[in-house]
Amino acid sequence: GGLPFVELESAIETARVHTVCMSVTRQVLFQVHKSRFGDMVERFPEVRFVVGGPGIVHVEHEVVQLGASPWMPHRTLSELAEVV
Repeated sequence: GGLPFVELESAIETARVHTVCMSVTRQVLFQVHKSRFGDMVERFPEVRFVVGGPGIVHVEHEVVQLGASPWMPHRTLSELAEVV
């Protein structure tokens, strides 16, 4: 199955959010969906995308290249709340 990008994009437009936080559980999921995710990041330049989870370890530079901010697994959610 695919990730619900259409639903997420609709929610971003409807709620007019400023930040979207996503967690990637496995690196293979990031690799499979990164092109589609990159397209979404480009479509919403006013939104900050933060991507975390074990699936971005060792590929955080790719997250940055897509225009998103990596959030490494060793960092806490309370730290994330302070940033967003």
